[in-house]
Amino acid sequence: MRLAWLSHDQLELLIAVGLGIAAVLTAFTVYLVKVADDHAEKAFNIALTRVTEETGAALDAAEARSADEAFFLEYETTRVNPHSEAGAHALLEDVAPPQLQQQIKWWERQRGTPGAAYTPFTDENPFYTDYNANKVEEKNAEAKAEFHDAEAYHEESRRLILAGIILATALFLFGVAGVIRERQTKLVLTGMAYVGVVGSVIAVIAA
Repeated sequence: MRLAWLSHDQLELLIAVGLGIAAVLTAFTVYLVKVADDHAEKAFNIALTRVTEETGAALDAAEARSADEAFFLEYETTRVNPHSEAGAHALLEDVAPPQLQQQIKWWERQRGTPGAAYTPFTDENPFYTDYNANKVEEKNAEAKAEFHDAEAYHEESRRLILAGIILATALFLFGVAGVIRERQTKLVLTGMAYVGVVGSVIAVIAA
């Protein structure tokens, strides 16, 4: 591969241009890696925030559920006492929140029937709702999505780093080609360097 039509000066110019292109692309790749890493860090931090919010919502739900169960136990203990049945009714009407009243009243209506629920806190109860269930599910989905985005950005960063390594190799080949006097070796190294530049551009686009 002599490429007789390519003069010595033209080959030197080709090497110089290749060095410039590789240097610019290397700097651009470093910038893209930094951007991808920043996006990954941001997505990861958001995901951790969503996990914290999900945990908080779940704890709030557990606390509210525990309070309802404690009230129901107090209500039942009062109701089964013949001397305090009226007090149980007042307790239900005056103290319990409207939603909890509906849950307990539904349970009382079906109590004693075949297959009756032993607690008002069951999905069979049309008035029962799991506290913060939608919020917990929403935060869980958001956290998973952000973790997925963070991993995608990390993968993009890894591909860009690979492109940077290819460019560094191309820069090295251009540098060696610039100082070697033997034309055949100079042409081979220059060709390999340009292949590396093209490969890195493809890697950057694919990232």
